[in-house]
Amino acid sequence: QEPGHTMFPLNSEEKKVKLNCEVKGNPKPHIRWKLNGTDVDIGVDFRYSVVEGSLLINNPNKTQDTGTYQCIATNSFGTIVSREAKLQFA
Repeated sequence: QEPGHTMFPLNSEEKKVKLNCEVKGNPKPHIRWKLNGTDVDIGVDFRYSVVEGSLLINNPNKTQDTGTYQCIATNSFGTIVSREAKLQFA
């Protein structure tokens, strides 16, 4: 399952946004995310987490989080990159 374009309302009560990415494989693929072509560093920015492959962004920030996301799945057989999904704020 690939991520889709997402519009986050600035007045939203919901303080998180989820970009879906679901991958099946054997061996189980490792999933990472890119924002505008740069790796999202889950370990450094605590607002980001990967839950079953999907990217969860807590307290989304228009300045930092607007852009184009892709999930990348890798196992010993190779790597596959999802389509681009834009996250925008309105």
